[in-house]
Amino acid sequence: RILFASEGINGTLSGDSDILGCFIKKVEGFQYNGENLFSSIDWKCSKVESHSGSFPDLYISIVKEVVNSGNTVDATNLDEYGGKHLTPEEFHNIIAEGNNNSKEIVLIDVRNTYEYAIGHFEAPSGVKAINPSMITFSTFDSTFCAKNEDYLKDKKVLTYCTGGIR
Repeated sequence: RILFASEGINGTLSGDSDILGCFIKKVEGFQYNGENLFSSIDWKCSKVESHSGSFPDLYISIVKEVVNSGNTVDATNLDEYGGKHLTPEEFHNIIAEGNNNSKEIVLIDVRNTYEYAIGHFEAPSGVKAINPSMITFSTFDSTFCAKNEDYLKDKKVLTYCTGGIR
């Protein structure tokens, strides 16, 4: 499954690791008008015992949004208004530091309720991930953000999800 949108590409592939490795090298080397378009992809790979039947067909689609927000996010402004992507080490350091910095830290798990129930972050400093109680990400703005706007104002807000795309 590969989705193309104005804010980027999101894909999930399954198959033999050697074949997928060759695919990754080909994609990273693809050039258009002399520009290497895919050299900075953040590949996330998982190994499974058997991938037979995981994705029997290749599905490629052009979509309005990589992750459906209900069209509440204007992808053309992500660089200006979007958050800063942190490395795992930066994220860890901030939550380990806790509220000892200039702003109170709020940690939000933007995965769905099922994923939150499986496990979520809780820092030794006492900072606990908030569960916005979402079934789908498209309800995040209307069910969580709108209701918590005053609480979140002037705080350092950290969000996380499974793959970093939400």
